[in-house]
Amino acid sequence: MVSIEKLVRERILILDGAMGTMIQRYNLTEEDFRGERFAGIPGQMKGNNDLLCLTRPDVIQDIHRKYLMAGADIIETNTFSSTSVSMADYHVQEYVREMNLAAVRLAREVADEFSTPDKPRFVAGSIGPTNKTCSMSPDVNNPAMRALTYDELADAYREQMEALLEGGVDALLIETIFDTLNAKAAIFAAEKAMEATGIQVPVMLSVTVSDTGGRTLSGQTLEAFLASVQHANIFSVGLNCSFGARQLKPFLEKNKDLILVVQAGMIGAWGEWHSSIQGLENSEETKAAVLEKLLSVVPEGRNVQVRLPEFKNLLKDKPELYKRLSFHDDFIVIRPDRWDADMHEGTSKFDQIVAESPYLVVDGELPWGFWSVGADPDSPSAGWIIDGLQAARRLFLQHYTSLSVIHNYKEQHPNNRFDENNPPEYSMIVWKKTMITEDSLRQHLMPVSDSYFRKQDGTKVKRNMFDYIRNHLGYRIELQSLQLPNYLQAGKENRLNLNLVNRGFATVFGEHPVYFVLIDDKGKVTEFLTETNPLDWQPFQPGDILCKPLTHSVEQVVQLPGSMAAGEYKLGLWIPDGSDRLKYNPRYAIRCANGNTTWWTSDDGKYGVNILTTVEVK
Repeated sequence: MVSIEKLVRERILILDGAMGTMIQRYNLTEEDFRGERFAGIPGQMKGNNDLLCLTRPDVIQDIHRKYLMAGADIIETNTFSSTSVSMADYHVQEYVREMNLAAVRLAREVADEFSTPDKPRFVAGSIGPTNKTCSMSPDVNNPAMRALTYDELADAYREQMEALLEGGVDALLIETIFDTLNAKAAIFAAEKAMEATGIQVPVMLSVTVSDTGGRTLSGQTLEAFLASVQHANIFSVGLNCSFGARQLKPFLEKNKDLILVVQAGMIGAWGEWHSSIQGLENSEETKAAVLEKLLSVVPEGRNVQVRLPEFKNLLKDKPELYKRLSFHDDFIVIRPDRWDADMHEGTSKFDQIVAESPYLVVDGELPWGFWSVGADPDSPSAGWIIDGLQAARRLFLQHYTSLSVIHNYKEQHPNNRFDENNPPEYSMIVWKKTMITEDSLRQHLMPVSDSYFRKQDGTKVKRNMFDYIRNHLGYRIELQSLQLPNYLQAGKENRLNLNLVNRGFATVFGEHPVYFVLIDDKGKVTEFLTETNPLDWQPFQPGDILCKPLTHSVEQVVQLPGSMAAGEYKLGLWIPDGSDRLKYNPRYAIRCANGNTTWWTSDDGKYGVNILTTVEVK
């Protein structure tokens, strides 16, 4: 099976959610936690969630299964507190190894059950912070006191991790870190456990901050925490269990340059605005309040996504908020069906998204299929393959920026059985088998360039529907023509005019200044800022039913410095990110789609430039 390290380079991996929150929904009793085996142990067992791996394994596996059905790539073992340090409070520290081994087995069985070659599922061993800290005193009257030593904690962590590794986890997740010294003990223990078992897996960290200044409980900023653990071979660093909306606002604002869009979520078991155990989806007032709160926290200029137009329409009387609400269809089924929420072509909902989407970030997911295969007699069409061309047309008309590949509908076979001789088909696999032509795309008014089916040398290239959708999601900027003088004059005005088209489904989002640049033979770059806003680079005029491609111009009178040396220069188009910290990072600069356009990066790693031509400066 492919490793986490390899797969994460290909796509985003989704981690599961809270275990404790899910356990609460089962309304388990003290007897559930104890079972017969632990009936005689003193004290209260209710709340010792990890013990359920031994007493109610059915509950734990049911929760794992629900997260995997929802689309999780990685599930965590139910071992957040499964160290001798934490379990001593419940007088069951002698069962720690057994708990960890049982937890891995439960998670492993379900993960393997859901794994496919296209979507492998992974198990991360959860290692919590324990109920004691190495850095702080439990006694306010004695600051020097410590509840345990570094070595004691490291030994407890090592005992847990060796069991997790032997059980077969794919990664170790040290989570909810509030004390850096505790985290260091865990990292040290992970190294020793992997050395002892001979099993190497990635180590993941997740830290929690406890105040609005962004500090851990032991007093470090996130930057300081990262500096403290940078010596270790860490696979990932994340945040969990920190703030609510109001407290998160300054952090979102600080990092808005990294945020494209925020999904509303919040209501319902899957954040899909249905099936809320509190019935929140039944209150228009509640839904409107959730949206208003999210919009007050999310930085200006960033969209908040909802699935259905009727959710957006709850704020129609507040235009400034309304215009920031975008769409995320988490169940794209294309054709009329009760699961489509009446959003197929020809409906008012479909038309509303078409009309409002040109300046919004729109994305979605294909549906998943286990629930539908031979198990839903009320929906005879359940289990179909989603037509690629139909999907592409919707994505184009509604200006989709991205499409999730996590979910993928499965073909329902006549005998309603899947086995090695009768495997399921996936929509995207069918898309890869569906060849397309320039004529078929133009016939359906889909964007396509003259060169898309040809290499630079003129030889033909075969394309399938998967290729086409992948290549046209979001923007696809293609340069068309360039007008400039025979040579540029130093100290004088020089008029440049560049024409381009956007063959993508959507426009460019976020702040992106547009520059003409001149690059000398030593790689020195001279910038000339234009007044162009890429947000205006729409694929077609909104409302044009023929979807005729628009031609956009970048026009600029360039005043060259009088001191500019005569000679030959590269003339380029530079479209960096607009934020100060990302501007001079070529990874965030826009690269044009023309196959004959050279992409140039500077030796100092600051510029990523589309080279247009060579010019002479006199």
